[in-house]
Amino acid sequence: MPYFRMEHYKVDVGKIVCVTGRADGKGLTYYLKPQGSIVHDGSRTYVPDDVRSTSVTMMLGIAIGERIDHDSSGMMRSVMGMGVMLDHHVTWKKGDASLFDHLLRPSNSGRDTFCTISEFIPMKSVGDPYALDAYLQINEEESLVMSTREMDMSIEDVLGSLKKEITLFPGDLVGVWLEENDHPVNDGDLIEAGISNIAILSSRITRRGNR
Repeated sequence: MPYFRMEHYKVDVGKIVCVTGRADGKGLTYYLKPQGSIVHDGSRTYVPDDVRSTSVTMMLGIAIGERIDHDSSGMMRSVMGMGVMLDHHVTWKKGDASLFDHLLRPSNSGRDTFCTISEFIPMKSVGDPYALDAYLQINEEESLVMSTREMDMSIEDVLGSLKKEITLFPGDLVGVWLEENDHPVNDGDLIEAGISNIAILSSRITRRGNR
């Protein structure tokens, strides 16, 4: 069973819900990733040989501790902890990409998609969730530096919008995009990301033929 770590415990993962962090006239934009897409901190992220490129977007990870449904209120009480998540996007070689142009993300093709996660930190140790500094580095070069106060939507708004569409259960992970940019990564690149030094992850991109 796929899991995430919190305080040296393993918690079974339910759904993985990725959110763009903004709402439009049609409601919140979100999509699901399979449980098998999880890559743990310190592990290599293996990508297929037949892709043109890969890129990542950093997300604030939210671990759900209590059920959230249409009638729920007080969203933050249902949050068990927070961590770092990376959404990996796959762009296929010319001739394949057109098959997936209509999808929100190319990685939604169902062939290969990845979600790197850190250990999650209990909310009692997080402090103010809107006063956290986030960073993303690729090969020790900064690609993103921001504060969670700059998020397009509050955590309460994200969960409040999601509950209108889906029910969240204990063990579900919600990843909220911290930006709209994709950061290109290549074979051998080292990705490091963190939030106020309470949640940190690292992973190296590896083509499957180079195991």
